[in-house]
Amino acid sequence: MKKLKIFGLAALMAISLTSCGSGGNGGNEDEKIAKEAINVISVQNQISSYEIQLPALIQVNKGSEKVSVNVTWEGTPAARWNFRYETTTCFAEITLPDANKDEAAVEFTLKATGTYNGATATREFSGYLMPTAVTPPTEDSIMTVAEAIEAEDGDIVTIRGITASARNGEKGFFVVDETGAIYVYDQKAQAINSFKYGNEVQITATRGANNGTYSKSSVQLVYDADSSISLKSSEVKAIPTAGAKALTCPEFASWKKDGSEDYSGGFYKVTAKLAKYSPGSYTTYEVMDDNGKYIQLYASDGSVYDTEFAEYFVEDNIVVDGTTTKTKANYNIYLAVYDAKIDNGAIKSWRVAPLLVEAAA
Repeated sequence: MKKLKIFGLAALMAISLTSCGSGGNGGNEDEKIAKEAINVISVQNQISSYEIQLPALIQVNKGSEKVSVNVTWEGTPAARWNFRYETTTCFAEITLPDANKDEAAVEFTLKATGTYNGATATREFSGYLMPTAVTPPTEDSIMTVAEAIEAEDGDIVTIRGITASARNGEKGFFVVDETGAIYVYDQKAQAINSFKYGNEVQITATRGANNGTYSKSSVQLVYDADSSISLKSSEVKAIPTAGAKALTCPEFASWKKDGSEDYSGGFYKVTAKLAKYSPGSYTTYEVMDDNGKYIQLYASDGSVYDTEFAEYFVEDNIVVDGTTTKTKANYNIYLAVYDAKIDNGAIKSWRVAPLLVEAAA
């Protein structure tokens, strides 16, 4: 599969202006602000992606204040461009020439219009839309996360969902929709800079499996040079929870009894307390029920959850028992299981990441 590169810009750009003056030249100064704003825009002169991100709002430092310049876009040939606007970002969907039909590269022109206080400035960019043999996914071909989990190893799948952190450095992330959560293995961090956590993305990657000696997962997507990711919304959205299955701490502990079933790829809701065990410099965070049964939360180091969970471990909401501190209140904690540790050929433990914590009823 040919790599679909995402050529884009920061959704919100900021520049500093020299002295803009005042008095009767207000109209000219407004035009200058609009012009200075669009002059910071750059566009790739060879485009081989079905979607690029362009700025729809550029912030300018005008003296001691920030002002915003709105940017609108036009493209030719018009039939090959479709523009969708959010507050700070314009998503340009592009119909590329079809290499399967021997279509040649097509010359394009993009025109940006910056507007500030009714004054406008324009700037044009030109280049070529490059032929590709890869057909973009249609709405009918996009799988749910549950369907991607059931796909065969080696299948190329496309899913759409909300991103969530895996808390294991830069090696991967989760994508969650209304049917479940799936881990995206991205060891070289090729996709991380394409989104913020909580963004809606569409990702095409290989349904794969990690069968290493330390851990394995029969359910993950492998993001590599042949994969693609596009941002579908720059807004930060809530993680969907409808696909989470109920789980208790004793049920989690019982997974170790047989050691033959791989629960990787599971998305669960546990109603329990948050706890932290601090025997020394390393702090282990857990989900703990009233009987002391717990689920350890995996993290790349002992301080990963210190800031995130600080609001729960406040003086009027904790009970301290030796080296263990737990919350008085129960919470709904949504956990994703992304791999299993192997010991003498049997599965003995699972690494889980909390994707969401909310107050329990």
